[in-house]
Amino acid sequence: MIQTLALYAALALVLATTLGLFVSAKREMRTLSVRERRRVDALIGAMSPVPVVMRSGLNMNTRVQALRMLRRGQDARHIAIALGVPGCEIDLLFRVQTLAARGKSWTT
Repeated sequence: MIQTLALYAALALVLATTLGLFVSAKREMRTLSVRERRRVDALIGAMSPVPVVMRSGLNMNTRVQALRMLRRGQDARHIAIALGVPGCEIDLLFRVQTLAARGKSWTT
């Protein structure tokens, strides 16, 4: 009977120690996780550039102004930079204008 009681006491002591180690490990992991998350957030904040938002700015005023600049002989890149419009939109506008001026069909 005393041997059984001693065995249960030893088992309880081992279980309590294991539980204590488990809780301690979880607490340390949480602390390290929070510290690492803060470090990564600081690095991302320091390294990431401010995003440049390209807006589609070909409203009627911009379109007319771009076509005037085209007639004056300015190149597409200069017009795109001056008006703050993506260059591909200026290229598309010039192609459409050229097709319309030639009188070609849109399907060919």
